[in-house]
Amino acid sequence: MKTIKLLQFCGIMLLSVFIWRCNNLEEQVFSQSTEDTFFQSVNDINAALTGMYRPMQQCCGGYQQAGHFILNGASDEGKVTGPWGNFDRLDYTSASNGEFNDWWTNSYKSISTTNLIISNKEKIENLIGEKSKAVIAEAKFWRAVNYFQLVRMFGGVPLRTTMVKRADDVHIARSTEEDVYNQLIADFEAAEQDLPSTSAPATINKWAATAYLAKVYLTRKNYTKALEKATQVVNSGAYALAQSFSDVFDIASENGSEDIFTIQYIHVDQQGMRLEPLTNAWGLSGLETDLYSKYDPSDTRRNTTFLDGNIDGGTRPEKQGKWLDANSVSADGSANNFIVYRYADLLLIKAEAENEVNGPTQAAYTEINKIRSRANLPNLASNLSKDEFREAVWNERNLELALEQIRWYDLKRTDRLGSVLSATGAPWNDKFLLFPIPQQEIDASNGLITQNPGY
Repeated sequence: MKTIKLLQFCGIMLLSVFIWRCNNLEEQVFSQSTEDTFFQSVNDINAALTGMYRPMQQCCGGYQQAGHFILNGASDEGKVTGPWGNFDRLDYTSASNGEFNDWWTNSYKSISTTNLIISNKEKIENLIGEKSKAVIAEAKFWRAVNYFQLVRMFGGVPLRTTMVKRADDVHIARSTEEDVYNQLIADFEAAEQDLPSTSAPATINKWAATAYLAKVYLTRKNYTKALEKATQVVNSGAYALAQSFSDVFDIASENGSEDIFTIQYIHVDQQGMRLEPLTNAWGLSGLETDLYSKYDPSDTRRNTTFLDGNIDGGTRPEKQGKWLDANSVSADGSANNFIVYRYADLLLIKAEAENEVNGPTQAAYTEINKIRSRANLPNLASNLSKDEFREAVWNERNLELALEQIRWYDLKRTDRLGSVLSATGAPWNDKFLLFPIPQQEIDASNGLITQNPGY
């Protein structure tokens, strides 16, 4: 992907242009002069496309530190210690951790640049003609991904779909969850319509948008629509499981057939991933006590998910093994990509939705058994009830997707977050179904943005 490989979904396929600028377009307010002087060349389009991904790629407000501490730490998978131990103990507040603010701020920086692109549709069309559809679609796809993360974490959030042109228009009130979901579904549908049906590795196509719609509908418990969208992706042939589970996370095999949406990293300091030192060297985070014991000894996923260790007499490694890079150039210079969404997840969505709509049919068994077969496990027993099959899918998701910042979302959407975390000894309160709005956002808005209940 040339030197800009670190930035996800570069517009190479969309524009067939190979001259790139790494501009980081993070302004919150775009002046009239900005509009007048930008999008004067194809390079400007490329800069905007790369710039919209950068905030969520970099540390510490994206899928590295913030996502790991918040989503893994507050679930029953990651064990966070040190100054971030309150994620694990569920005693965080709106002002106690910078990660909430980092995630919020970087998400809106990304959204700001997507809005810049979308608002300049006519200029982009004048520059590249019909290819502009794919550019706008990519911006809508990424805007939808950001809002999907925000609404699940914080509930209704300020819904910004246009450029901010005046400083006094930066802050707007929170929209309802329903309004946010309606907008992100519309964005995914637009992306599904206008993105190309095929693409090069590490770039997006229409099927990525379809796959996200399947996940959105599953989250909303619209199992019929989730099944429809997941089936479309499977039937498209756009993705396939990697031959082995270890291949999914092997740097030598990255950008493979299983990747639907991936954050790219390279061997350059400050442009690489930091998940390995974050979890394995700095002592800031480990694994919950019983995660390792959930795996059958014959499950090949265990040796990739965990490093060998000598905890509890050798029965429980305390370090993760999915993001390892022997050639890392620095703590922030590992080349492991972070896969936000992969095909195994989609197959399990299809199995779960199929079971909810039609019961444990052969079609439902087929998808989950693909996952189990790759893990060297036998097929599920063929006589499971609907409830038993549902539990089996949930368990398979836990084993397959461990530490990939998915578990917390799964527990929440299946109404198990409180019961599962209470069982770990955490002091559960229903307020933890949402994370707190960063206090500095509330303060800066003069109270226009309100806090979630209980914080």
